[in-house]
Amino acid sequence: MKEHSKYSIPKTYTSESASRAFARTLCPIVIFFVILLAKMAWSKAKDTHKESQREADLKSRFATLRKHLKDMVRDEIEKMEGRMTGIEGGIENVREELSKK
Repeated sequence: MKEHSKYSIPKTYTSESASRAFARTLCPIVIFFVILLAKMAWSKAKDTHKESQREADLKSRFATLRKHLKDMVRDEIEKMEGRMTGIEGGIENVREELSKK
């Protein structure tokens, strides 16, 4: 009769060999997921840091623009007040000339 090859003979597992086989299968999967989780956490932290930097940059730009606009508005108001006093003085001169006539 034909003998069985060593590959076709059913193998019986002991509890030790079964746990070893389970560990060989499970460990790479666990390591993969731990590395994946660490990469996701690092990516989230990096994105949060970039976002906070962008927010700080925008706040500083906004503060600079606000100061610049305040200065512009103040200068325009002063110019308009100067023009108004000049116009009022001109009106008074016209009134005086008309009252003299």
